[in-house]
Order: sequence, then structure tokens, then C-alpha cells
Amino acid sequence: MNGDAGEDIAQPSFGIDIVEFGGFDERVEPELDYPFHDKAVTVTTCGRICLHRKKINISIVLAGQTLGIKEVADRIWLASFMQYDLGYFDLKQRPCNPPTTQSA
Repeated sequence: MNGDAGEDIAQPSFGIDIVEFGGFDERVEPELDYPFHDKAVTVTTCGRICLHRKKINISIVLAGQTLGIKEVADRIWLASFMQYDLGYFDLKQRPCNPPTTQSA
């Protein structure tokens, strides 16, 4: 094949922009926004978030991702990723407990 066939067909982007960088295609995902949360924090490369000089272990799988943090009670925080609630944590005890209800 000479590569001419099918070049006019548009490929779906699914909300991800593809940028050519040095001969390679790099996917640029849209920045996550959490308008109903108190803060948006980025997970470190070691899988933690830092809040009020405390380090809370989340997951290395989410390294580099932005999480939404919302204080739901006195010093009890809810961590969310996209539309999913990851769990609650306390700045003294610091475990990330899963929520009791499913979020959709």
C-alpha cells in the first residue's frame, strides 16, 4: 500500500490531544478540575499527597495525577479521582479508608 488510502478519515480523539514532539506522538490529557472540592493536589512520584505538612499515602499508580480533596467533617478529608471517591483520611491517623457508598 502507498499510504494514500484512508488518510482523509478522521480518527476519534476521546478528549485527548495528540502533539507531535521530536518525531514522537505525545498524548496530552485535559487537566482535571474539581470545582466542588476544597483543593486539587497532585500525587507525588512516590504515591503521596502533602496536606498541612503531613504526607498521606495514596497509591503509586496515581503518581502525577491530580486529586480533589474535600473536608467533609472536622479534620476528616475525602480524596477523589475523577468521579470516584478513593477514601477518607484523618490528618492524625492518616489511613485512606474506602468510602462506604459507591460513587458514580
